[in-house]
Amino acid sequence: MKDSKVHTKDLIVDAFLEMLEDVPFNKITVHDLVNLVGINRKTFYYHFYGKSDLVKYVFRSTFALHLEARFNGDRLICDTQIEDDKYRYMPFFTKSEKGFKQGDFFESMGQYFMGYREFYRKLSTEEVYSNFRRYLLLIYRPALRKDIESLFQESNCYLNAETLNWLATFYTNNSVLWIFDCVLNSSKNVPKDLMSNCYNLIYDSVKGTVSAIVNK
Repeated sequence: MKDSKVHTKDLIVDAFLEMLEDVPFNKITVHDLVNLVGINRKTFYYHFYGKSDLVKYVFRSTFALHLEARFNGDRLICDTQIEDDKYRYMPFFTKSEKGFKQGDFFESMGQYFMGYREFYRKLSTEEVYSNFRRYLLLIYRPALRKDIESLFQESNCYLNAETLNWLATFYTNNSVLWIFDCVLNSSKNVPKDLMSNCYNLIYDSVKGTVSAIVNK
């Protein structure tokens, strides 16, 4: 039997997704949600800071299930390295089997966003859409930074924090955010190998950057 707090959180999410089928995101209020679920506002804010936090939870919980169904547990990464991350117990990334190569993860991420494309499209004209993109950058930049740092260390090259942060931001924008935007802006299904091919290009680019710096 589910813990009552978990059950209430699930009811709020279900009510939100149900309303989003017919009501624009900006028209959904906390008042509507608590009335639909039959709880008070205090209970809602116990679980979520607001609607933007609700969107983050939908992403983290559904993407965690998606990853758990496709990768061995020993490859899953939960810690976003964000101090106040409420969802640090949910997988969001994977350990690379070979160095920096993460093509299978990004292919899986593309498949996930394809499956939830209509949900995220409902946010596309809202401020929360931009907030969500910033959230993706926030949680994935440290993860990619760690992978990039490991790749440089394999070549006995150590970069300062500023350079590593710049590279991590650049490659996060051109992998995670590119996939998100590509899927949402496409009118057709995106070939699954496009995501892994995209990341292979990024991998080659990172390798080229390592080589250029090492041989400087």
